[in-house]
Amino acid sequence: MNSINIARTVDESKFNRFHGLVVFWCAFIIVFDGYDLVVYGSVVSLLMEEWSLTSVQAGTIGSYALIGMMFGAFLFAPLADRIGRKNVILFCVILFSLFTGFPNEKAHFFRGGMKVRSKRVYL
Repeated sequence: MNSINIARTVDESKFNRFHGLVVFWCAFIIVFDGYDLVVYGSVVSLLMEEWSLTSVQAGTIGSYALIGMMFGAFLFAPLADRIGRKNVILFCVILFSLFTGFPNEKAHFFRGGMKVRSKRVYL
């Protein structure tokens, strides 16, 4: 059985275009993974004022995002072990993108809302 010296292999390998693309896509995914929390943190004070939220309510809304990430990790990590990390990351990026844009356009329909003078009113 042949043994591979991993430290030597890594030390002798050259940084090429493939490695650059891997670093780029990992950084890209990390940035957009945290984007929703950065936006929430930036506008939470305005939301509290506009929606008359207490600090407890605003904190709860922010915590829901972290709880969602926890459940996503519990669900998709074992799936990634079975079908591959690349497939699961692509699926999650597409799923996140769809559900990010979907509520902006369709949520008022499913909640029984209607547009009144270009503002949405929820029933």
